[in-house]
Amino acid sequence: SESKSKQVINQESVTGKVAWCGDCRALLVSQNGKSVQQLTKDHRIDVNEEEKKRIEASLKRSSQSAPRDGLMDTKAWEDMVKDMNKIKLNATPHSFIGKRVNENGQEVGNNCIFAHTGGVSLEVTRSIGDKYAARSVISTPELKTFTFDKREGVRLILASDGLFDVFDNKAVAKIASKISDPRKAAKKLASRAKKLRLYGGKGMDDITVVIVDVCHNL
Repeated sequence: SESKSKQVINQESVTGKVAWCGDCRALLVSQNGKSVQQLTKDHRIDVNEEEKKRIEASLKRSSQSAPRDGLMDTKAWEDMVKDMNKIKLNATPHSFIGKRVNENGQEVGNNCIFAHTGGVSLEVTRSIGDKYAARSVISTPELKTFTFDKREGVRLILASDGLFDVFDNKAVAKIASKISDPRKAAKKLASRAKKLRLYGGKGMDDITVVIVDVCHNL
């Protein structure tokens, strides 16, 4: 997942644009940390209704639901059929929405978009660089414009789901607001998220945090 932000400063206000793809997130936070605005919408099928509808519409099109050329003649497909038979499930030669299953054939976790090009499944509906993902998982970022008074200044917090799966937006803003140096604040958030994952029963995931102060102390 990827998130980028750009700011344009004029005499009265700051206009910024944020582009994102995947389950990264961008927050616009006041200097005291009390005002928090989520600029992005997570590209996850379970939480983004617009993206879910887009995926479902895509899967209904014959060009998307048909097996990829040559897929059913590959060893990867043969191995998948064997693995699915072991847990008494049928392999499906096209993309679909569903949940992963454990060794006992029980569904676990959140909904995913499955692409049978070797068993690839993603919770995200948009992704950059996942060439084996379902064809309905696109790499086109969304774009949003935002503005704020440059006299007030804000803090931009850009982070991956490795952070936001363990902290909500308010908690992230509160922790970051206690540290004036944005680099140290980012390191603190990443460190605390890592500890929660290690000792809080959550699996490890990439934890990327970038904090940028805009128009502070003008």
